[in-house]
Amino acid sequence: MPQYHPQEYEHPTSVVLIPLMASMGYKIIKTTARSFVFTNGSADRFGAIPKFKTQLTDDEIKYALDKTNACVLSHKGDMCRADKLLYDLREKYDLFGDINLLAASIAAKKLASGAKVVLVDIKFGDDSIVKTRALANELASILKYIFNKANVKSVIAITNTEQTIGEGIGNAIEVADAISVLQGKQCALRDVVTTFAIEMMMKAVPKVTSSYAEEMINSALDNGYAYNRFIEIVKAQGGDWKAVADGKVFTPYKSVNFLAEKEGYVGEIYSSVLGNIVKNICITSHDNNIGLSLKVKVGDYVKKGDAIVTFYYKDDEDLEKYKQDIMGCVRITDTHIKPIDIVEKVIG
Repeated sequence: MPQYHPQEYEHPTSVVLIPLMASMGYKIIKTTARSFVFTNGSADRFGAIPKFKTQLTDDEIKYALDKTNACVLSHKGDMCRADKLLYDLREKYDLFGDINLLAASIAAKKLASGAKVVLVDIKFGDDSIVKTRALANELASILKYIFNKANVKSVIAITNTEQTIGEGIGNAIEVADAISVLQGKQCALRDVVTTFAIEMMMKAVPKVTSSYAEEMINSALDNGYAYNRFIEIVKAQGGDWKAVADGKVFTPYKSVNFLAEKEGYVGEIYSSVLGNIVKNICITSHDNNIGLSLKVKVGDYVKKGDAIVTFYYKDDEDLEKYKQDIMGCVRITDTHIKPIDIVEKVIG
């Protein structure tokens, strides 16, 4: 198995969740700092949309919120100085895995936004900052305590990074995945977003029931309200909305399918390795049209010759360099494997 520096996989839920919540009348701000994850964070994904700005002035933030109910922000410490200090401390002394400092960093960004309801998605796994289920639960307890003390309602999810939610890996292809959900596609990404949105709605308005919230969410996704709001968010933050409308956010050059070499069950997917492949190429090329698409999930049955991964690339040298690594990232076994529950727990 190829050796890559372990990094956390961040699910592309925010790209769907932000316009979805905004389309239903909720004001929502997404704040991100420098990313710890191999495919970057929400601001980087939105940044894959041509001309989309996440570094905004106070007036631009107010305009976006007034116009669309939503705003996507990245910051370098100007918005939340505490988070910058905490990040610098963790970086200097290699304390990224320290649960207390991580909790403080997460809470600092959330509280700085002035939100009344916050959502935190804690990811655990061998390739995550939070390695174990036990540490994820500990972090959740600390965050719950902090938000309660601050009189802020919180929804804290614990998710398993051994399984990706969407098919795509790479900023632009993940945005394309999210857009398909905003246009009504039924898939795992939609299911996870729905779970998060229901919990947030019930926290924001205690009289809202789970069934009513789910009905509202399905209506927003299936009738185009969430997608139309996404277009408005792109416009409000200077992005090229026509590229979104024309399906040109992700426009790959070449593609190749990697096929299962034997019949069996998908036993393991090394998503962090796949993510690092995309990252390594894009660091030098700065090209968002590079990506990978997983065609299988853990537990799936495959036949010999079935497509398991698609690689979208530009240079043939990259294909030659990484093809063995890509093939080694999906392990096929003769033993039936139970599918992974991505969202293991939601603490409301």
